[in-house]
Order: sequence, then structure tokens, then C-alpha cells
Amino acid sequence: MRRERHTPAGLVVELDGPIADDLRGYAVRKVAAVLGRADRRVLHARVRVSGPSAPDRGRPVTAAANIDLEGTLLRVRCTGSTPREAVDRLVDRLDERVRRAALHWEARRGRVFHGEPHEWRHGYPSSPGPGPEPTGVAE
Repeated sequence: MRRERHTPAGLVVELDGPIADDLRGYAVRKVAAVLGRADRRVLHARVRVSGPSAPDRGRPVTAAANIDLEGTLLRVRCTGSTPREAVDRLVDRLDERVRRAALHWEARRGRVFHGEPHEWRHGYPSSPGPGPEPTGVAE
């Protein structure tokens, strides 16, 4: 069985600060590869890489991603000493979040738990309950 890949059509990468423009293509390739492995459609994907205005001060470069997987919102933020390092860390963390979102999606849909027959679980009624009460009117 072949799984359909959901690649984001509108992946937006914003560069803020003194960051070379070739990082945009690098970030698009890396993030699109991770989102292509998602089990749901990507409705919105935005990545922002921002560097300090004075790079010699030792402040880290920040990379952040906001992803909408059919209503599940993922937010990932990482720092690195270089823009590529920040994007690489972001991609690693995003890959983990996408994988975990898929596991939680299955659990919420009841595809993971396999209990014993007639096992009572908190929040579920133990039986359908009694039928309608008699009204006293002859039918």
C-alpha cells in the first residue's frame, strides 16, 4: 500500500536580519522533506529565521516554525550559533513533533487501545442503560 505524501504548497520562509538568501532554499528543502512524511495535509507552514543585528555580540540565531496539520497546530523554536545550525535543529525537533502528533492522532481516534471485552473505563457507561420509562398511558 502506497501512502500519499502531503507536501506543503504554501511553505513560507522569512529571513530577518543579516542572513544570506541561499538559506531560504535550504530551509524549504529540509522542512518540506519533514512535512512530506506527515500523515495529514499541511494547511499552513511558516518558518522564520532571525539573526541578531550585530552578529559579533554572540547572540544565537533563532529559527521558528508554525505548522497547521489539519487543525493540529505545531510550534517549534530553536537556536543555533549559525543560521544553518538553527535550521538543522529546527528540522530535527519538527520531525519529532510531527511523529508525536501522528501517535496522538491515532490514540484520540481509538486506534491504539485494545481492552478486554466488557471492560469498564472511566467516563464510559458500563451498559446502555434502562429503556424508556413507562408513561402509564395504555397504548
